Amino acid sequence: MCARSHGITFTRIDPAHASDPAHGTTTDPDTTTDPGTDRDPGTGNGTTTDPTFATDAGTATYYDRRAREYDDWYVGAGAYAVRERPGWDEEVAAIVALVARLPPRRTLDVACGTGYLTRHLRGFVVGLDLSPAMVEIAQSRLPDGLALVGDALHLPVATAGFERVFTGHFYGHLPPAERAAFLSEARRVARELVVVDTARREDTPGERWEQRVLGDGSRHRVYKRYLDGDELAGELGGTTLFAGRWFVAARATWH
Repeated sequence: MCARSHGITFTRIDPAHASDPAHGTTTDPDTTTDPGTDRDPGTGNGTTTDPTFATDAGTATYYDRRAREYDDWYVGAGAYAVRERPGWDEEVAAIVALVARLPPRRTLDVACGTGYLTRHLRGFVVGLDLSPAMVEIAQSRLPDGLALVGDALHLPVATAGFERVFTGHFYGHLPPAERAAFLSEARRVARELVVVDTARREDTPGERWEQRVLGDGSRHRVYKRYLDGDELAGELGGTTLFAGRWFVAARATWH
């Protein structure tokens, strides 16, 4: 089934299918980590099974349940009100300014979450996320755009349907196979990719399992990678846009 909006053809949009946790998930920045759960990537229980994120059912459940408190990480509310994060507010403002400075384009924000960054993109913007709860919030922030439920690894849009793919705090969660699938889809859909993610700091390993705790007390296990600006740009085959203590951003283009 196809539909058109602002000259963009959307295909394969099937909310019943897209809400299946086996077809991608929303994104979330670094949240609560229990040091006792840090392990080498795998299943997190000592086995050697490859990690998953976008195709992990438990991860999808976690992010849908997290929607109403998702922005607390950005604004220092809730569980984050007492965290010591020197320079955090300044870097959040810098990332928002970077997003707002991007030239106006037809942009698809993959795994848009609540639209915290999406709303600052200029041009016609579509936010895509697996979580209906996230999409509901994102749509309220995009009065001139669209927010859709969809699969981040099988984008429900036509080839070359957008000028830019944007993603914030999604790429850094993806293990190799999912990373390759996402980059392949990004190249299919647009000629430009902009990625914002969490920076690798001296007190964090390159990758780990993290235990995330929601306001209701439930605990969830999430796979996470950390990259510095050069590492992110190198993986994308692009250039660094921002390299701070807390955030990194990079841009890649294809012909």
